Amino acid sequence: MIPHIPDKYCLARLSTTDIAALDGERMLVVLPVAAVEQHGPHLPVFTDSMIVQAVLTRALHMRPDDGRVWALPLQAYGKSNEHTGFAGTFGLRAETLARTLQEIARGVRASGLRRLMFLNGHGGNPEILDYVARDLREELGILCFTAHPFRFGLSGDIIGDAEGGYGIHAGESETSVMLAIAPELVHPERYTPELPPVRRYMRRLTLKGAASFGWLTRDLSNSGTIGDPRAASAEKGEAILNAEARLVADLIDEALELQLEPPAR
Repeated sequence: MIPHIPDKYCLARLSTTDIAALDGERMLVVLPVAAVEQHGPHLPVFTDSMIVQAVLTRALHMRPDDGRVWALPLQAYGKSNEHTGFAGTFGLRAETLARTLQEIARGVRASGLRRLMFLNGHGGNPEILDYVARDLREELGILCFTAHPFRFGLSGDIIGDAEGGYGIHAGESETSVMLAIAPELVHPERYTPELPPVRRYMRRLTLKGAASFGWLTRDLSNSGTIGDPRAASAEKGEAILNAEARLVADLIDEALELQLEPPAR
């Protein structure tokens, strides 16, 4: 079953009159942003989109139902050109994604809402979301937050060390989460563990981090998997989901509380 945001949090279910009546200074609008792209032979191309919605749904249930948080419909298409050449990858160019987010944010501001969070579920999106958030502060004056739960490394204490830090796509972590939320879409008989051969050259360089390089998935993997899903389990997926949801619930509360005041001169 594909996760979806509970109706009572869906901004799109309100009428224009209802939205105009909201206290925009006190509300936070969350826009889940993800991807539709290949996830190896064993996971659906909607994996990132399903996971980010599952995380947000759990996060909303973990915090008080105070009517201050609303979710926009999922922005499913992200920047996925690293997966070029694999069937089932439907992505946007960086500039197209940036413009799309900016246009959505202009609608948020025009509706009288002043706080927007991009909740990201895809590793190819962070740099775009981060710079768009700053540009929106300049252009619209709104508070725009970016949240990348997977960058907090919360799964590190849950999954094994067989992937050696290189399990970044369709590996043990993502496969575990999918086993927890939609096991009928996971195909264990197709597990194809692949860790990138390039890792033997890497000491300080990483695939994502403080020192990296431009790579495409086909540089690292034949199957599209970058990792080893064989040790994945629904139990690990539940633990990862709960940890990331708790983080997102806390980030939502911080975003609701944050006040930007000019420094004293």
